[in-house]
Formats: sequence, structure tokens, C-alpha cells
Amino acid sequence: MRRRRPAIVLGTAAGVLALTVALAPGLLARRLLAPRLSQAVGSRVRVGWASWNPFSGTWSVRSLRVAADTGRPALSARRLTVRIYLTDVLRRRLRIRNLALDRARIRLRASDGSWGLPLRAAPAPRAAGAPSAPPPFTLDAGHARRATLRLEPRGGGASLVRIRRLDFQGALAASGVARGTVRLRGHLDRATVVFGGSFRRTRSAERVRAEFAAAHVDVGRTLHLVPVGTASREVAGVVDLQLEYHARRRGEQAERRFGGKVRADDLAVGESGRPGIRLRSLELQRFDAHVTSSEVQLGKLVLRQPEVWLTRDAEGVTLPGVFKPGESASPQEGSRAGWRVTGTGAEIDGGAGHYTDARREERTLVLAVERATLGAVGEAGTPVPFSLTAGLGTGGRVEVSGDLEREPWRVRGDLGLSDVELAPLSAVADLPVRLVSGRATAHLSLDAVAERFSGSGAIGIDDFSTESPDPARAEDILACKALRVGIRRFQSAPPGADLESIELDWPYVLVDRSRDRIFPLSLVARPPAPGEPTAPAGPGSAFSLRADRLVVHDGRVDFRDDTLAPPYWRSLARVQLSASPLALPPVRVPRLRAEGLVDEISPVHVEGTIGSKTRLRADLKEVPLTPFNVYLEPVSQYSVSSGALTMHSEITLDRSELDVDNRIVLSRFGLGGSVEEDFLERELGIPLTLALALMKDYRGNIELALPFGGNLRSPQFSLRQLVLQAAVRAIRGAVLSPLNALGRVFVRDGRIEQVALEAIPFAPGARTLDQQGRERLVQVLRVLALHPDLALRVRGEVAEADVTRLEEETVLAALAPTGRDPLRAYLEARRVGAPTPPLAAEQRARLEALTSVLPWPGEQLRELAADRSAAVAAAFLLEGRIDPDRIRVETSQAPAPGQVAPGPAVSIQIAGG
Repeated sequence: MRRRRPAIVLGTAAGVLALTVALAPGLLARRLLAPRLSQAVGSRVRVGWASWNPFSGTWSVRSLRVAADTGRPALSARRLTVRIYLTDVLRRRLRIRNLALDRARIRLRASDGSWGLPLRAAPAPRAAGAPSAPPPFTLDAGHARRATLRLEPRGGGASLVRIRRLDFQGALAASGVARGTVRLRGHLDRATVVFGGSFRRTRSAERVRAEFAAAHVDVGRTLHLVPVGTASREVAGVVDLQLEYHARRRGEQAERRFGGKVRADDLAVGESGRPGIRLRSLELQRFDAHVTSSEVQLGKLVLRQPEVWLTRDAEGVTLPGVFKPGESASPQEGSRAGWRVTGTGAEIDGGAGHYTDARREERTLVLAVERATLGAVGEAGTPVPFSLTAGLGTGGRVEVSGDLEREPWRVRGDLGLSDVELAPLSAVADLPVRLVSGRATAHLSLDAVAERFSGSGAIGIDDFSTESPDPARAEDILACKALRVGIRRFQSAPPGADLESIELDWPYVLVDRSRDRIFPLSLVARPPAPGEPTAPAGPGSAFSLRADRLVVHDGRVDFRDDTLAPPYWRSLARVQLSASPLALPPVRVPRLRAEGLVDEISPVHVEGTIGSKTRLRADLKEVPLTPFNVYLEPVSQYSVSSGALTMHSEITLDRSELDVDNRIVLSRFGLGGSVEEDFLERELGIPLTLALALMKDYRGNIELALPFGGNLRSPQFSLRQLVLQAAVRAIRGAVLSPLNALGRVFVRDGRIEQVALEAIPFAPGARTLDQQGRERLVQVLRVLALHPDLALRVRGEVAEADVTRLEEETVLAALAPTGRDPLRAYLEARRVGAPTPPLAAEQRARLEALTSVLPWPGEQLRELAADRSAAVAAAFLLEGRIDPDRIRVETSQAPAPGQVAPGPAVSIQIAGG
């Protein structure tokens, strides 16, 4: 009994010691550990129970909770078990044989661009001083079962990371060597996530390996977990992702690589309800990136049914959810150079591109992609083949194929367009005028290097027509049945084109002049607004053009001047034009030929050469003049009642010296209306009606030579004044020619001061024309025949010789008819114009005595003058066949003594037309 008593005492002591060891950690956890942890983390920490098994070295904590500011605990765990052997503690070695976490729940909340526990207060700051190095430790094995990580982004919609199994181990030696491994398997919302990694780090070396795989990841929910930069973006889709990461460092040498493959289904990116990118599937079969050398190798990329929506507004171009104006950041100074990318290639199966221009009316252009490919991407400088086949939603097909190079960027390819409708394209392009119709077919070979491009090929446009820029003037259009352009070469820097040919079939343009503009010149030459400075032309900014030939078939140009009332309208139809070759600037055409019909009737023909020395010959036939009254009447007192213009013009422009030689024929020309103040009468000195009568020939035409010229660079040069002066000179010359044939013309300072027409002479006392009179009559008849609108006034005149002859006839009648009377023989000889016998003095005195008593033969003189007028008028009418309206006989009055003419004749005066 006594022997058993010590055993009982020792057993009792051991039981009390074991109970104390088992109960002491729990009491310490409640009374000491929980308050200190609460103070450290800034939130209440609750520990349910803690225990220690000294035999197995296991520490256990149950029901660990860290309170959050609201709602569920920020951190909770059903059980935390740590195995630490007492021998390791006695040896002062921190070695955790096993760490197990059962059913842990952690809440993380997005705040200020990072994630953190939703605690009530911030954790207590550490004491000031140098940070202490972590103590060496070893974790042989760690496990977490059925743990949950709750991620709460700012916008709501928490995501759960359910960790089915987490295994980890690691160690930190006193020498600084650290190592560790992690294996994780779980779910992110509905996605399956697998992660495995290991690392080893020493003072001179480091190695990291990691593998990550995720299946059926909801991209939208996952991107919401990014704390900044994605709040306004709307992303949807499912992604399968496999990643591998390898990093190694030994001394100064380092290497980092990562790779994997990606597949996405039903991916969509947008912003504020607007779509940006959408695709049925994306598959990147493999990618490998070498971070240290900035190299990326891509496997084949396959996109199925991708769609892109681009929107352009007043601020710029936006791809919703991807970029918008003002978001692009320029590279930072000293940043890493661009990555070198190589790859197997890419393929696009189906899809579409949507471009919307919302600057004015919202219009959308759709490009439906049938197939696109990108060949293998090798080293810089290696050509990469590509191709694209697409259809436009508005009509037409686009085919592109070629290759591209990098460093520098260069693209060479062929572009083909088939039946592309141009009107919808013009609605979204920055053109001065929109198109109503037009269908383009083209084949171009393009070469683009950096910001320059060039190419060649052919372009054809059918049924081209523009929309009027002014709805109130619907007629202001440009149109063409067919346009064909053969391009030998075009380039962007300096801008220019070398063309093989330009052919236009049935082109049409309305040149419309209004008070503020001239269409279509105002489309390309807009005058600067008031106060707007004129931008100087930069070097090489002028577009140069050269074409082997320019051909126009059956063109038409209409001209309307709306500044007049009523508006003036004229047309040039059936225009045929040939220019070969053509170059500008400056304009040079060695061979030019053009023809057409003015108002569908009057032919016009132009040919010649344009260059440093321009020579042109133009012919215009039978152009009606009455339509020009709208320009003539406001600036003159005339109006054309009838007539047509035929003109031959030779124009020479040698640098700035202009020389124009015009030959003008006005046929059936007539003036209408009343003229109060005659401009030509002021310039020429004779009325316009008389000038017209003098200028018209026997056919009723007016032929004028109208040369003029001058120096275009001279400040005094005025084309209007030159033409006006040439017209006055031509009219003066045309008027003086018939006037000089009729008599004498007195001119002073270019004005005709007086016209003295020679009379038709008569023999004294004669009532009929003699030889001299007939010669003068023939001269006048020639002038009248050449100028059918010229009319004359004729009036018989008597002279002293006629008075003497009448007196002699009276004396002869009184003398006896018999006998040999010397006076009678003398008077009879004078009457018949025979040689007169000598007359003695007494007979002459006798004659004077007989005549002195005779009365003044006034009535006889009047009858003589009237007979002479009648004789001349009869000669004009019968012999010259002159229209009776053109000969006006003036009545002669009986002259008084001293009022007779210088000589016997019939005076003529111009009566007008």
C-alpha cells in the first residue's frame, strides 16, 4: 500500500500537469493573445479555443475571427493547426513541420487602387527604427482545405475564389537563401483555376517557375476585380488560359520568360452601352515571350466573326471600351524599346468593321470581312504576306493582298475594288461635296514606306454624280457617265501623279455664278473669311500632275449667271477634247484640240499649244448675240435685236506678253430700242446706226479686225479696256474705208469731225449725166453695193454756169434763125458743146446787152436742179438696182441771186440705215 502511494501521487501530478498544459493555451489565447492581436490589426480578434499537444508538438486554434467594419468577418477560420516539435524549439530553430488551415474565409475589398481587409481601423503603426530582418524558418508542409477568398470590387458584384486544395512549403535560411513551392486548385466564380509554382533565391542567384491554368473564366467579372481603370468599360466573354513563367538570375545575368496559349469565346468590349469589339472566338495557339531580350514568338492566331465599331465625332475617333481621344499616352523617355515580334501567322474567318461618322448626320459604313490572313512573321525586314477579302455593306467588294516589312514599316500590295458604291463612302469622308451616285472599279499596286506611299494601276468610275452643296440650288452638280484613269505612278511626298491616260465619257458641269460664289470653283478655292489669315503654301505642297493624254467624249458645260435678272443661261454641248500630253503646274499642253456646239447649234473649235509660250487658234461660228443683251444693256445704251457672231482668234501668250488677233464677222446684226446717248458717237463722231450701215457689206455682214495685247504683269493692264479700245479702233477703220471712197473725211483725235462727199458733176445747163458724172456715179454705186444698209440723200444743185447757159438759150431763142449771125453761131456751138468760133468785141457787147435785160431764171434753175436729181435717182434705181428706200431725193428750191452752188452737180449725203 505504501509502495502504491508514490505512484498515485505521480499519476495525479502528471494528470494535473497535462490538464494544465491543455487548458493553459486556451486561457492565454482568450486573455492575452486576442487583445494583442486586436490592437495590432485595428479590429476585434476573437479566438474560440487554443490547445497544445506536447507529445505530437501540435498547436491548434479554433474559431479564429477578425471582425470587419460591416457585415461578415474580414477573416475567419474554423481551425488552424501548426506542428512544431519541442526539440526544434529547444534548439532555437523555427521549423514548422506542418501548417494546416481548415475552412478559412477571407474578405478583400478594393480601395484606393489596391486590395485590403475591410477592418474597422487601420493597423497600429510599427515602431520607428530600421526594419529588422525576418528570422530564419522552415515550413516543411502547408495545407489549406476548402478555403474561400471573397473579392469585393467597388462597383459591387463580389467574386469568390474557392480553394479546394492549397499546398505550400518553404524555408528562409540565415544565409539569406529562400525557397518555396505552391500548389493551388480551386474555382474563381465558375472558372476552374490551377496554379503551381516554385522559387529559390540566394544573394547571387534567383530562380522562379510558375504554371497557371484557368478554364471558363468570365472576363467581365474578372476585370471588375482590377481596382483601377476599368470602371466604365463593359467586357464580356469566356476565356481559357494557360500560362508558364520562368525567371532565372545568376550574378548580373538575368532571364525572364513566359508563355502559354489563350482561347476566348463570345468576347465583347464596350463602354456606356456602346459596342467596341465583339468576336465569336479567339484562339492563340501558343505564345512565348522573352522579357529580357524583348522578344515575343506567337503561334497561329485565329479570329472568328470579329466585329469592330469605330465612331468619329468632333473630338476624334473612338473605339468604345478600348480607346478614345485624349487617352493615348506618348512613350516615356528612357522607356524600353519596342518588342520584337515573330509568329506563325493569323487568320480571320468572317467578321465586320463598322465606321460611324457622327459629326453631322450619323452615317455608318460597314465592311463585311469574308476572310483575312497574315503569313508568318519573321525577323525585321522579312516580308510578311497578308490578304483580305471583304464586301461593303453598301455594295461592292474589296480584295487586298501583298506583304509588309518592319523597321522601317513598309507595305507592298495589290488593292482591287469591284462595283464599289461611292455615294455612301462620300457621306463619311471629308469631301467638299457629297456624291449621289457612282460605282468604282480599280486595281492598284501600292507601296507605303513610313508616312509615304506610292503606287500605280487603273481606276474606273461609272455613273458619277454629285449632290448640290446648296439645297436651294439643286442644279449645281458635277456628273460623268464614265471616268477611266490609267496611273503609271502616284506618290504622296512630294504629292503628284504620272498618268497614262484620263478618259471621260459624257461629263457634265454647271458653272453657276451667284453673288457670293462660283460653282464649282468655290469647292476648291474658298476665299478666306474676314480676318482669317491666308496660310502660306509649304514647300512641295503643290500637287503635280502629268498625263500622256486627256480625252473627253460628248461633254457638256452649262453656264448660269444668277446675278442678272432674268438669270443668264448658256451651254456648250457635245464637247470633244484631246490634250496630249498634259502637265501642271504650270499648265503645259503641247497638243490641244477641242470642239463643241454652243447652245447645241453653233460650232466652236480650239487647237494649239499651252506652255511657256502659248499659241491657240479658236473658231466660233454663228453664235446668236441676242442672249448677251443681259450683259450689254446694263452697261450701255444698246440692245441687240438680231445677229450672230463668227470669230477666228489667234492668241499668243509669251510669258506675260499677250497678243490676240481676232477676226470677227457679225451677220444679220441689228440694234433695237432707242438710244439717247450714243457711246460710239462720243468716240467716233458719228451715230452708231450710221456706223453699222457703213460697216455692213453686201451680205449684211460686219467684218472687223480686233487685235489687242499687253503685259499681264503691268499694273495698268486691263483686259476690258484693251478690248474696248480695240473695238473702237476696228469700228473706226471699218467706217473710214467707205467714207474715204465717197469723199473726204476730217478726223481729229480719233473722232470724225466732218464728212465731205464729192458730188456727182453735171455739164452747165445739162439735165443728163455726162461721162464724168457717170464715173462718179459708178464709184458711189460700188460703195452702196458693198454696204446695203447705207442710204443716201441726193439734191440737185445749180451754179453760175447754169444761169449763163439759161440766159444764152433765151437769147438764142430770140435771135432770127436765118442769116449768118456770128452771135447765133457762137451760141449754138456752146449749146451742143462744139468748138466755139471767135466772137468779136461788138458781138460780145451785144450779148451782154441782151442778157442784162433778162429777168432772174429762178424757176428754170429749180426745174434744172429737180431734173438732175431725178436723173441721178433714176441711174441709181435702174442702172445700179438700188432699193428705192435707200435713195432719198430732196426737193430743190428756186435759188435767189447769189445762192447758187459752186458748180453744176447733184450733191449726195449719207442718210443712215
